[in-house]
Amino acid sequence: MSMLRKLGAGALLLFLSPVSLSFAGEELAPGFDSCMNRSEGVTVDMLMCLNDAYDYWDDRLNDSYAAAMKHCSGSDDPVTCKKNLRDAERLWVQYKNAMGEAVAGLEGGGTLSGVTASSFMVEETKKQAELLDRLAPVK
Repeated sequence: MSMLRKLGAGALLLFLSPVSLSFAGEELAPGFDSCMNRSEGVTVDMLMCLNDAYDYWDDRLNDSYAAAMKHCSGSDDPVTCKKNLRDAERLWVQYKNAMGEAVAGLEGGGTLSGVTASSFMVEETKKQAELLDRLAPVK
């Protein structure tokens, strides 16, 4: 591996370190840190790590959404609560997808744009799952 490639990979790993992808000391998803370390800055491998993290948080989001819908059943107006939650979630998905495309575009469309956009998608999905879980914890 050339010195320039090693420096580029190192800079990319630093940029995409778990600290920049999540809160300090907190792993983005189970196994994410070790996966990124094994990737050695290879874009395809980093994207696979991010894909695994996305799948983890997407599953958590689905569980959190189901729990929130169930929580609505016990509210004063279950029909309105469920409609509001469903509408908000649909709008959030539109935002997440549009912003993911914008993030990729702002990155200039190079190899890094996919990694940056994927990390954004993981972070947003994680935040949404955690928000719903705080409002209506999964049991």
